[in-house]
Amino acid sequence: MPSWLLAPFLQAKDTAVLAIGERLLRILGLPYLFITSMVVLNGFFNGVGDTLASMFLSLASLWLLRVPLVWHLSGAWGVDGVWAGIAAGYVLSLFLGLAYYALGAWKRDLRRE
Repeated sequence: MPSWLLAPFLQAKDTAVLAIGERLLRILGLPYLFITSMVVLNGFFNGVGDTLASMFLSLASLWLLRVPLVWHLSGAWGVDGVWAGIAAGYVLSLFLGLAYYALGAWKRDLRRE
């Protein structure tokens, strides 16, 4: 299935690039639901005025989760480990964000008029 998504962007004889793109979509396809949910959650925190939470979640997602996961997984799985590390980092950061949401600490920044 991923090949028909990628084909319009590639030249007909680019089968090697198509194969790499197919692997990427197979690894990151489902986790994109988590990635977009994390983006929405960060937007929510920004919208209610808790911009520090959004910033810290983004920084933690990148530097504490994704970079170490990519570094470790790429050693064992190569480029597939890079993509798996990216996916796992976003999934874990979404759960961190949901935990922060459940705590309700973001409510302290709401301004009542």
